[in-house]
Amino acid sequence: MSAENRDAKKQLKRRVRARTLRQDTADDQEFSNINEAWEHYNGQLLLLGEPGAGKTTTLLYHAQTLIENYLKNINQPLPVFATIAYWDSYAEIPLHEWLPEHNDLPADVGDLIRNGRAVLILDGLDELGDSKPINPKKPEEGTFDPRQRFMAQVQGAIRDGNQVLITCRVKDYNSIGDKLDIRGAIELQPLTDEQIETYLGDVPTVQAAVMNDHGLLDICRSPLLLSLIAFGYRDATDDLKALPSMTEGDLRDAIFGQYMQASYNFEASRRELIGEEMPFTLEQVLDVLGHAAMINVVGGERDDNSPDPEFFLSFGSEIIENRLIHHDFTHKLLDPQIDTFLNFIPRLNAIERLPDGEYRFLHLLIRDYLAYTYAMSCINRDKHDERATLFTFDDMSLQMWALTHLKDVRYVDFAINRIIDKDERRAHYIVSLGKIGDPQAVPSLIDRLQNDSNASIRSGCARALGQIDDPQAVPSLIDRLQNDSNAIIRSGCARALGQIGDSQAISILIDRLQNDSHSRVRIECAKALGQIGDAQAVSVLIIAQKDTGRVVEDSVAESATKALEKIGTAEALEAVAEWRKQEKERKTQQKSQSSFEDDNWRSRLKRRNVSDKPIPGSRGRTPVSKDFWDDLDEDDKA
Repeated sequence: MSAENRDAKKQLKRRVRARTLRQDTADDQEFSNINEAWEHYNGQLLLLGEPGAGKTTTLLYHAQTLIENYLKNINQPLPVFATIAYWDSYAEIPLHEWLPEHNDLPADVGDLIRNGRAVLILDGLDELGDSKPINPKKPEEGTFDPRQRFMAQVQGAIRDGNQVLITCRVKDYNSIGDKLDIRGAIELQPLTDEQIETYLGDVPTVQAAVMNDHGLLDICRSPLLLSLIAFGYRDATDDLKALPSMTEGDLRDAIFGQYMQASYNFEASRRELIGEEMPFTLEQVLDVLGHAAMINVVGGERDDNSPDPEFFLSFGSEIIENRLIHHDFTHKLLDPQIDTFLNFIPRLNAIERLPDGEYRFLHLLIRDYLAYTYAMSCINRDKHDERATLFTFDDMSLQMWALTHLKDVRYVDFAINRIIDKDERRAHYIVSLGKIGDPQAVPSLIDRLQNDSNASIRSGCARALGQIDDPQAVPSLIDRLQNDSNAIIRSGCARALGQIGDSQAISILIDRLQNDSHSRVRIECAKALGQIGDAQAVSVLIIAQKDTGRVVEDSVAESATKALEKIGTAEALEAVAEWRKQEKERKTQQKSQSSFEDDNWRSRLKRRNVSDKPIPGSRGRTPVSKDFWDDLDEDDKA
């Protein structure tokens, strides 16, 4: 590479175009590089970008500038870097404690952070994920957003006077409820024609093909895709012509696939020159990396021994996004092979070894490509590798669960077709489509809700339609709530109508609350009316407070009371207060009666010298039997 081109590529990294996303400015700001934005916002900056836009590269470039400034003048704030994915959102360790521990730094670094004398360089807020169970062992207790917890720690560090540079994907940041109170938020812009042409200066054949095709130019505006195309297609420029006509997903697969092939061929040529063979075929590489990528996409916690999915979820070390350890390869390789594989695979530039001995994919998009192509190949083969299905969720294979997390539109189309074709695994696809939440699936789910002979399929469709939350499902859900003979399906339809919250469901929910023969259906109707929140349901819900129907711990009366509380009119709240008062009195009376009976029981035993202690080894049974009580009653009568 010529000195001129090396300098041009260096400048390409520096020339970052960004605009402010803050709404309190008169107009958008444009910056030629991140240094300008950093100075403009006085050391508080949120750096946003699409996947592959160069967020980490830009952050590290600016980190280098900050380090150079510190070395010139140690009175400047101390730069401290961290990958956010390593932060434990359950422990919620303050940053002044976590950063020194995470980076193996002296304790006095924590004092600097506590005293506001540091620059916190924090990469990958989106890698924390958007939802975790409050209690991993009891997922039904609800979830929290780990990004919100981390941002609370960042906010505290800002209040202490620290400077902050933090990165996140645009879509992920927009989905967060409360935003960071930070001076500046900028978004990396696509590369310009000039920047692309400069970068491709060393591969003139690729440069000519790209610069003469507007479709290829648009693809190359992503720095990651540009670099992969430059390397992967230097000897395959004819294949570039097909890229602009591909869908987004197929395009990424083609570019990453070509990149993996070119990397493998390059390493094979290097080894051939020194008389070495490749230790693994490309097919083996993609198989091993694909499975490891799926485990990483799904997340959860590892278990070294048990194939039980509940153990996999509840025990072992936490799977951190884009972090791999030795154990993640044991499903495909034996221990001696793993060491060989991990020494070899960084040469292909798909994963890299980190200083702490862990590994990570070169980019999350590469991980997602590997996970998607592997998962789809497993499903299309219509058979399962026993070790590849270690992890299940509600009997869904690891492949389907990974595809659900990836939310690739191609998988949505595939799953819809499997439902239409009445695939034997359609229950799994229905669960998957509900969790993905794409409205494209609604017509097919409605069809199966109305026409499938299998009750569990109809129930799954009702649940999925509620999760997708699309009003076009309301008429069909109303019909099934009114006419389906199965109470489980009727209750599922009521729940879905509550999730969608459309007012046209109110009349049928009121009718079923009053007239359905099954308590579970009436409970779900009461809950749904509370979610919709319309005052016309108040009088019926007040009547339902006297309903004695109960299913396990749920009761119609309690559900009706909570619904009234949500509706919140004066009449509703008055009924809530009265019911709570009566319920308190009832429980007090019940407790008193129970205490009296307990005291009476013990006194009767005492009079006859009978112990109320459990018999040793009897699992809590006492010497008292039904015959004893019958005899005791006769004695008492006498």
